[in-house]
Amino acid sequence: MRDNVPEWPSTTQRCSAIRALAVLVCTLAVAGCASLSESECRGGDWYAIGIEDGAGGANAARLATHRDACAKYAVEPDAEQYEAGRKDGLMHYCTVERGFETGRSGNSYSGACPAGRDIEFLRGYELGRRYYTIDGELEHIDDDLRTYQGQLSVENDDQQRQRLVSVMRQLQIDRWRLESERRDLDWQFERL
Repeated sequence: MRDNVPEWPSTTQRCSAIRALAVLVCTLAVAGCASLSESECRGGDWYAIGIEDGAGGANAARLATHRDACAKYAVEPDAEQYEAGRKDGLMHYCTVERGFETGRSGNSYSGACPAGRDIEFLRGYELGRRYYTIDGELEHIDDDLRTYQGQLSVENDDQQRQRLVSVMRQLQIDRWRLESERRDLDWQFERL
């Protein structure tokens, strides 16, 4: 008799899927904000544009994107003003809190923080990434629990019902473990 209980994807499979999704989201985000308008190029306060980009975690390569966008309008960005603004903006970005927010939202780190400041950012980022991974795993567990609960309500075969109950128990144990790990991450973040 064939077992109808679907196999839980391995951690490697889940992580691969999450990474692929993160790359897609980052690619779409960069494509969606890859250029400045003509008015932004012509009347651009390059220091302010740099601050905005730095506060968003843009690395130095972002200026090349602006340069390409503004070339259409025969405008050359003021690289010195832009870089001064970007560095000032990074002071707001390269913090433990922003690292945590960036990691928890599933965004990648572009390596924009200068040496020394990146340590603080990365401390928060690593906690945030683990939080993001746990949230994804909990979501999968909840989806599976709902699916198995639905199968359990219509299953008549006692052996199959026992298998479903066993799988659901294990999923609930995994859920409690992950919730405990998430509480521990909250505690660690509060102490940073």
